[in-house]
Amino acid sequence: MKFNDARLEKSNDAILGAALTALTVNPDTPFTEISRLAGVGRATLYRMYSTRELLVEALILHCLDQIDNEVLKLGSKALSTKHFFELFFETMFNLENEYKFMYQFDPQSHPSEKIKERCSKQESEMIGLVELAQKEGIKLPSKWVVHLINGVIYAGWEFNRIEQNARQSAKLELFDLCLTGQNSLVSSNQW
Repeated sequence: MKFNDARLEKSNDAILGAALTALTVNPDTPFTEISRLAGVGRATLYRMYSTRELLVEALILHCLDQIDNEVLKLGSKALSTKHFFELFFETMFNLENEYKFMYQFDPQSHPSEKIKERCSKQESEMIGLVELAQKEGIKLPSKWVVHLINGVIYAGWEFNRIEQNARQSAKLELFDLCLTGQNSLVSSNQW
């Protein structure tokens, strides 16, 4: 949602940030708590999002935008498909709240056609990337690899929760291990 007024845009950013934090922890967080965390009045929150469903829809779209924007930046940085995935995992570890929120609210089953379109586009792009990786030697079905990526991201969050180091999580080469059965850590007996 775009606003013509800078003050409303600032309020919207605060609302989405507070809602992301609160709803990721507790999907039933009341609007009064979200408005308090955002530092805006309840009337402002209700004027912008009259229902929880509208707020969740706006927040899912916001998360999709965040993920798309960050992943788009990776294309120019990646030296290879494998390097892209390493950068991708590191980025996803840093977008943990956005990814967890979307996972929790299952945007693919959301009634909004706009959200379904965006999710379908993201999945198609990921499958395209996996197919490119397959040309470089990955011998697994695309949809399976997409689900594997979600699992690796979750494993990285758990590691990150304990270790607090997204870069180290990405460098573990879990994706390479899962896809090829080979890993520099395995071959060097560091596990």
